[in-house]
Amino acid sequence: MNQATVFDVMVGRTLRRQDIVSRWMTNAALVVLSSLILLAASRMSFDLGPVPVTMQSIAVILLSLVLGPRRAVAAATLYFVQCWAIPGFSARPMMLTGGYVLGFVAAAAVAGHLYQLGHGRSWFKAFVASTLANLAIFAIGLPWLALSVGADRAWELGGRPFVVVELVKIVCGVLLLRAATLASDRLRKA
Repeated sequence: MNQATVFDVMVGRTLRRQDIVSRWMTNAALVVLSSLILLAASRMSFDLGPVPVTMQSIAVILLSLVLGPRRAVAAATLYFVQCWAIPGFSARPMMLTGGYVLGFVAAAAVAGHLYQLGHGRSWFKAFVASTLANLAIFAIGLPWLALSVGADRAWELGGRPFVVVELVKIVCGVLLLRAATLASDRLRKA
């Protein structure tokens, strides 16, 4: 190997390392920022009982579209950990609502994966993807709540009151998703 080749290899490796570090830092910043977006969405709420109506489910689904499943799952996981680890971070007692917060991780995985498969490209598929992501939240949140209040009360307090509200949020989310998708397509063509 001559000097120029060694130099090229060394610079190439350094540049690749910097690129990896730069990408890692960008991803880390996106995950932290997204967890804070989930925190802000949690503060936009009104009470229907021990489980409030918040904008978190729509936020986690839209973040899944923007970030993809890996980063969205990381952001939702970080948010879950922050809710448990930082006093006052969660607006509600995690013993009651922690399952819904954990459900955001599953929702991010479901929505992110389905959007990667192209489910954001049609109204119907976007509605199905968003509905499945919301069902993932309830699949974890309701049993968790049932541990504290019993199965019948869990449905009465944390299930039934949210059916219509979540459908409205899903429709709003799909409208935002489709608008973002159409705008993105137009920008790519320009």
